Amino acid sequence: MAQGRGQGDEPDDGRTMVHSPTTSPSLIASTSGPLDAELGAAGPRVDVQVQGQLAEGGMGRILLAHDPAIGRTVAVKVMHAELANDAEIKARFLAEARITGRLEHPNIVPVHALGYLPDGSAAFAMKRVRGQALSTIIARVKAGDPEARREHSRLRLLGVFQQVCMAVHFAHVNGILHRDIKPANVMVGPFGEVFVMDWGIAKVMGEPVAERGPQDGPDERASFHGRPGSIAGGTSVGAVLGTPEYMSPEQAMGRHDQLDARSDVYSLGATLFEMLTGRPPFQGVTPMETIAWVVAGPDPVLDTSADGEPLTPDLEAMCLRALARRKEERYASARDFYLAIEAFVTGAVERERRSREAAEHVALAERLLDEHASLQGTIGGRRRAAAELRQAIAPQEPLARKAALWLIDDDVARLEQEAAQTLNTALGHLRHAVELRPDHAAARRALADWYWTRFLDAEWRGRVDEAYFYRQLVEEYHDGRLAALLEGSARLSLDTVPAGARVAVRRYVDADYRLRPAAEGWVGTSPVRELGLHMGGYLVSVERPGSRAVRVPVFLRRAEHARLTVPLLPDEAIGADFAYVPPGGFIAGGDPLAEKSLAKTWVHLDGFVIGRTSITCGEYLSFINELARADLDQARRRTPRTGREAGYYWPCVGDQFEIPERDKDGDAWRPDYPVFGVSFDDALAYCAWRAARDCLPWRLPTELEWEKAARGADGRLYPWGDRFDPTFAKMRHTRPGRPQPEPVGAFPSDESPYGVRDMAGTIRNWCDSRWPAGEQYRVIKGGAWNLPEEGCRAAARFGHSRGMVLSSIGFRIVRSL
Repeated sequence: MAQGRGQGDEPDDGRTMVHSPTTSPSLIASTSGPLDAELGAAGPRVDVQVQGQLAEGGMGRILLAHDPAIGRTVAVKVMHAELANDAEIKARFLAEARITGRLEHPNIVPVHALGYLPDGSAAFAMKRVRGQALSTIIARVKAGDPEARREHSRLRLLGVFQQVCMAVHFAHVNGILHRDIKPANVMVGPFGEVFVMDWGIAKVMGEPVAERGPQDGPDERASFHGRPGSIAGGTSVGAVLGTPEYMSPEQAMGRHDQLDARSDVYSLGATLFEMLTGRPPFQGVTPMETIAWVVAGPDPVLDTSADGEPLTPDLEAMCLRALARRKEERYASARDFYLAIEAFVTGAVERERRSREAAEHVALAERLLDEHASLQGTIGGRRRAAAELRQAIAPQEPLARKAALWLIDDDVARLEQEAAQTLNTALGHLRHAVELRPDHAAARRALADWYWTRFLDAEWRGRVDEAYFYRQLVEEYHDGRLAALLEGSARLSLDTVPAGARVAVRRYVDADYRLRPAAEGWVGTSPVRELGLHMGGYLVSVERPGSRAVRVPVFLRRAEHARLTVPLLPDEAIGADFAYVPPGGFIAGGDPLAEKSLAKTWVHLDGFVIGRTSITCGEYLSFINELARADLDQARRRTPRTGREAGYYWPCVGDQFEIPERDKDGDAWRPDYPVFGVSFDDALAYCAWRAARDCLPWRLPTELEWEKAARGADGRLYPWGDRFDPTFAKMRHTRPGRPQPEPVGAFPSDESPYGVRDMAGTIRNWCDSRWPAGEQYRVIKGGAWNLPEEGCRAAARFGHSRGMVLSSIGFRIVRSL
């Protein structure tokens, strides 16, 4: 083939490039078969006007010429004058013209004339071909040329390859083997034209082959003979015909009598291999090394992609089938290969259509999700406006005053319905996108992210069924992206002040209907750095000589790195009858069965000290009698009673009050009973008296302080865990018969993670937090000796006016640290 510039080197700008059978040197074997009769001296003339030379190779030159008879530009192949007396070369030259001329196919370059030029050179004229060699296109695609990748997508190149397959099949049907199919011998025009070139070593099937060179034994590879100046990868005169990188094993061994259509199928497979990977299946340093790889090397592997797109298993399998060493395992014909590619391309086109539709659905979904987010923001604003207006309107005000509130409520309901419809439509688009393209990354990511938010919300609200449902959907769509988060791992870092404390970390486990710390856990010394744990509730026990042992309940949220600092305090800084609640976060509210529960919220509070039990009758009596010495009437007004200013339980003897053994109803009283029948203001007065006596800032707890002291950090429903039994706390049904008060701290099971008792039963507590009904109302927390289970839930909230006195309400005291 010509060693000069060929069509494959021509830029795709419409300039003429002509590919000929002598475009690049090849490895061929000499033959001694029958030759076509030579053209006579007075043979036909190729009447053209030569305009220049396009290329030159070992057998001849390619000229650009003008055909004056028809007025067209043609390419003319001329045999080198010095080879005119080489009978075999001349025979091949004439055979190429006649074989190509008889193959009238749209993808094979037609031959217009065969004869002599005016100077006596044997020549044939053929169609002028414009474009690039497929090998050049592949090289540009592999190099990342943006224009090449845009204009020559994989699907378009497969279309080119299909045309090559059918051109080769047409030749086979007409009894012709090409024997040198490769990307360099395929031309691609600027308007989609495809031509199979270089029929210079084509063979008529069934004709005997006589080798002029040495004969091969049955187990020997054919000897290689290259003419002077030949290079690897080209066609030359010798014992092996073709281009080593693309020839079949039987062709590489010189077994010409074994060549058939499946031999060209192998070369088609090698061409497809290079289209997909950017390189031929075998490529040695020398032609003979390449032949050795073709004949006996390892099977080729499609381990790279020329265009950067993933290689599909179906396409790989088709390519490797065509490259099978045994002919019987290849496609039986080039048409069969074409049909296999056609089935793939048809599916790929359908996949592209589905991809486009999927992308449209995803774009619509993204727009709708943005609309949904905007609607949610509007709804939030309207709800806040309604809450403010509702707070400003008293229940007894006229309906006209409430009309504006109702309008807002109606607006919120309308917006909520619109938001729900928008969200449902968006999710429908995303699901449809995945139905169209199950592997559509953007749609799967959007669905996984949305279901992830729903899963987290359900998990946070404690809705196990919903959480399970949404987790399954997340696992269906996340494609491994959220795997680490789904595992539920977390980390804990803990500092103590001072450092050097013994730290034990034990997970809470459900045992005997209660949450208890496991028997074993992690033990170390503070500071603790990034201790890897699973999400959930833990009890961290901290001990250091000179300091009180501290219980630190911790709840590790999903993927959280919790950082805690625990100040260590001596016993005298806390007090014998008090529990220490270190600073940190906890889950407040979130119990749908608890009366007036707060919404579930993560709240951080500073450290405080709280009474292990509620204030007892004996402790309150000390306050009353000291007050009585200064103001007996005020003391009487603050003693336990059944009404605001009536039904006093404690008699006054002289200027001192006493706790009766039994009251007028015959009910027993004891100093270690919790005090009850006192108002919020009575409790404040006690705190002021106690603060003055102890020189410590005693006060009533806020409802959040009370709830943290009762629940710990993990949002449990009761101080002991999430399941209830009447015997765990002092409440209405703990004992048979008529309920009666009992001493504080009498139920060890009614103890919180911090060691605070009687938070589910015994007596309810006033809290210094405002109740929504108005300024004169305060929050009450906890259960009581005479109340049912509903009051035992730690998130339950009740409210009364600050002057209310009930036999179920007492108080306990706290102070900040």
